Amino acid sequence: MDETITVKNQLIGQKLHANREFLAPLTVDTLLAKHGSIFQEYHLTRDFLLESIHTDISRLFVAIITNRPVLFSQYIEWQKSLVEKNAIPIILYEHELEALQSSLFSFFASEHHDFIRQFIQAGIDVIHKKIDTSRPLNGLGQNANHYLKLLLKKDTDGAFHYILNEMTAKYSIQEIYLEIIQPAQYEVGRLWQINEIRVAQEHFATKVSSTIMDLLLQQHSRQPGFDEKIVTTCVGGEFHEMGIKFVNAFLEMEGYKPIYTGRAKNNSEITQVIKAEQPQIVAISATMSSHLIIVKKLIEQIRKIEMPPMKIIVGGHVFNQSPWLWQEIQADAYAPNAGQAIKIIKTLLLPQSRP
Repeated sequence: MDETITVKNQLIGQKLHANREFLAPLTVDTLLAKHGSIFQEYHLTRDFLLESIHTDISRLFVAIITNRPVLFSQYIEWQKSLVEKNAIPIILYEHELEALQSSLFSFFASEHHDFIRQFIQAGIDVIHKKIDTSRPLNGLGQNANHYLKLLLKKDTDGAFHYILNEMTAKYSIQEIYLEIIQPAQYEVGRLWQINEIRVAQEHFATKVSSTIMDLLLQQHSRQPGFDEKIVTTCVGGEFHEMGIKFVNAFLEMEGYKPIYTGRAKNNSEITQVIKAEQPQIVAISATMSSHLIIVKKLIEQIRKIEMPPMKIIVGGHVFNQSPWLWQEIQADAYAPNAGQAIKIIKTLLLPQSRP
C-alpha cells in the first residue's frame, strides 16, 4: 500500500478516536448477539470484552493515523499469544475483530470500507499465522544469557556481583550495557509480551539493571566538555526509560552535558525545557505504539518553537519494530540503540549536517 499519510488517514483516525465510547459498546453488542453463548462458556464477561475492544480501537487508531497496518498486526500478534496462553480458542478473538469491522462499517460511509478493511485484515491475517513463542533465548551471547537467568531467578546479589565485579574486569561500561544488559532486557520484554513472565518480574529486572548501570556510571570519569546542548526525553511518563537514560549517560561520558527531562508527564513540560535551553539536538524515546501520536505531536510542537535550527532523533522499541516510522513523524534521524544514538548525534552536530 501507499505509505504516505493522507488526509483520509487523519480524518478517519480522528473520527474513530472521537467516537470510541460509542463504537466499543456497539462492537460488544454485535459480538454477543452473534456469539454470546461461546463467550459465556469461557466466562468472558461484557466488561472484559469492552475493555479489550477499547484497546483494539486505540491500537487501530495509531495504525490508521500513521498509515501503518503493520502496527495493528504487531499488536494482534501480542494479543494472540496472550489468548493462547490462557487456553482460549483463538477463533474468539477473530470473532472480536470481525465484530469491530462490522461496527466500523455501519458507522463509516461505504466509500471508506476498503480503507478500514486493510487494517482489520492485517490483524486477522496474524491470527491465522502460526507464531513461534518457544524459540531459544533470542540469540543472546553467553554473558547476556547468564545475566538474564540471574534476573529471572530474582537473584539480585548474583546480578550485582556478576556485572559489577566479573564483567567490569573484562569490558567497558558501553560494552556491558550494549552487549549484556540491553539484550537481556529486550528478552525480558519479549518474555513478558508472550506472557511467560509477569509484569512484576519485568519491572524487577528493569529496576535491577537500572540500579546496576547507575552504580557503574558513578565510577566513570567524564571527558572534557563540549558546548553543544542536547535535550533527552521519554514521552508519556513511560516506565521504560532505561534506553534514553543511557543515551544521556553515554553523552556525559563523551563530554557533553545533556539535559534529561525524566519521564515528563506531558509534551508541554518537554517544550518548556526546549524553549529554555535552546538545544542543538533533541533525543526522544518511545516504547509503546500508543505513544507514537504523542511523539508526532511533540515534534510538531518543537518545530513551531522560535529558536536556532536543531535536529530531532528518535528511538525506542516501537521504532525498532518499524524503523521507517521516524520519517513519517518528521524526525531527522533514528537510532536502534544507545550506542548508535551517540554516533548519530555526533554526526548531526557536525557543521555540514546543520541547516
